[in-house]
Amino acid sequence: EIRQYCRIASVISKNFEITLENGHCRNSVGEILIGEIPSYQEKNSARLIAISDEEDISRGIVTLPKLRGQRSYLQAQHRQFRLLKYLEHDCRLLNKKCWLANIVWIALIDDDTRVNVPRLMELLRMSDFTRPLAIGHLLTDVQENRDDLIYHGGGAGMFFTRAAFEIVLPKLYNQCPFSKYNDVTLGACLTISHVERVHLSSFLSFRPVNLTFTLIVNVVSIHYMTVDDMQMASHIST
Repeated sequence: EIRQYCRIASVISKNFEITLENGHCRNSVGEILIGEIPSYQEKNSARLIAISDEEDISRGIVTLPKLRGQRSYLQAQHRQFRLLKYLEHDCRLLNKKCWLANIVWIALIDDDTRVNVPRLMELLRMSDFTRPLAIGHLLTDVQENRDDLIYHGGGAGMFFTRAAFEIVLPKLYNQCPFSKYNDVTLGACLTISHVERVHLSSFLSFRPVNLTFTLIVNVVSIHYMTVDDMQMASHIST
């Protein structure tokens, strides 16, 4: 089976009133989240957008013309960025009266990542959302043999304050050229933009061998989770 590499870009609102069950767009068993590109007329509420190379209205998955048929792993690296640039263009047309106006946090999350929302909300409430800030699991770019580049691993989830994203978003594909992977590209862009980066060990870039109750209820996110893993984790934590 060819993996579709769908990516989820989620937008978390100021009131922090969100309910999130982890979906998985590679398998019909998983529940995919809201697949509607928001407009500036939306109320101040959490929005989650699933973006892939093909649209699937039944599961709430959206796409864009530039993404259609782009199924490979490296091509999939552009999905979140293309979505965000699309929304940025919408903001310019609407004179900033858009989806970004009432948003505090922007999150980029993989489809095979489980998010522990209560723990996430605890951490975000303790963070100063008025400052340019990026939160996640910091790695070094060993894949490119560069130990000088530090970036947040995309698989564990990358969280940005609106202030940080307003700095970085206009630079994507411009002052910040794409560099093979989206998380590495963002890492380089955060560096040249002098945005503060925070490392939290509770964002797990790699799935542990044993998914215990203590682990599941205390970590914020776990990457490389299968549908069965997510269902088991939900069962264990309830």
